[in-house]
Formats: sequence, structure tokens, C-alpha cells
Amino acid sequence: MVINNKFMSWEYKTGYPQQVMFKGIFDMDELQKVVRDWFIFRDYEFHERMYKTRATPRGKETELIWNGFRKVNNFMMYWVDMHFHFWDLNIIEIVKDGQKKKLYKGRLYIRLAFRLEFDYNNTYDYSKVKRALRHFLLWYVMYRKFSSLWEDKLRFKCYDLMNIIKTTLDMQTKGNEHADVW
Repeated sequence: MVINNKFMSWEYKTGYPQQVMFKGIFDMDELQKVVRDWFIFRDYEFHERMYKTRATPRGKETELIWNGFRKVNNFMMYWVDMHFHFWDLNIIEIVKDGQKKKLYKGRLYIRLAFRLEFDYNNTYDYSKVKRALRHFLLWYVMYRKFSSLWEDKLRFKCYDLMNIIKTTLDMQTKGNEHADVW
């Protein structure tokens, strides 16, 4: 359990982040569209926190940071944080089915982390009694529910997102042994 000092809400950062590294030819527009659609379809509020690009001698380098959150109930929110980093990007035009298509050749790294945020409205921050009540609720009443139900559900949804990304990139490791969970 980590206390976020900026908003005084409580966050539960879960496990290790998921990562994908890829080198080859891919459709960046399709990749970004698929991830954005995943957030929107699941009622996440989606934000692009950073977009940074620069030219290098080997090609273009681009870095993106995306966040999405979803309010589960009046006390808890799901957060999904994504970091995209593209290196050595060069545009390649191919002809597929009689139409020209713009693809990118390069390397990419995708990092996906997720967390739970509790008391995002700061309902329990106004007195010592309420802070003690929040501590009691989180550690003794709701601990098993958020560690085994909510966190588990979010983790498997993020596995699903990584599987969609791998399928879009046409990776050999596409597929997910946890596809039938949740």
C-alpha cells in the first residue's frame, strides 16, 4: 500500500509491469487505434500525458505516455499506465490489395502497469477518526476483496490488452494462457 502525497488518496500498486519488445515492421496507427479503442470500449477515461518525438541519424524516436482510469465504485478506481517508446522509425510504403499503405520499420518497447486507487474523493481525509476508519476499512475489512478480486480482475484485463497488442504486431508469442479468466 502506498500513500500518494499529492491527493492523499491511497494507491495499491500491483505486481510487476508487463513489457513487450519488438523489432520489425508494424502499423503504428493501427497499434495506437487498437489500444485507444480498448480503453474506450471498457469505459476508461483516456489521457495522453506525453508525446515526445525527435529526429536521430538512424530514424525518428518517439515516446508516448498514456493513462486511463475507471471508477469502479465510490471508493475505488482502476488505473492503467502505458509507456510506448519507438526507436529507429523509418516509413515504408507497401502495396497491399492494390492500395498503398504506410508502415513503420523500427524497434518498440511497451510497458504496461496497473494500480488501484482508494478514496479518490478524499472522503476520509478530514479528521483523524476518518483516517483511522479508512485504514481499518482497507486493511481489515476490504483487504481480501481488493487483493484477490479487484486487483486480480484488473491484472487479467491487462493481460488481455497485451494479447491484443501482440496480435496487432503479429508476434509469435501472441496468445494468452489466461484468456478464459474474467
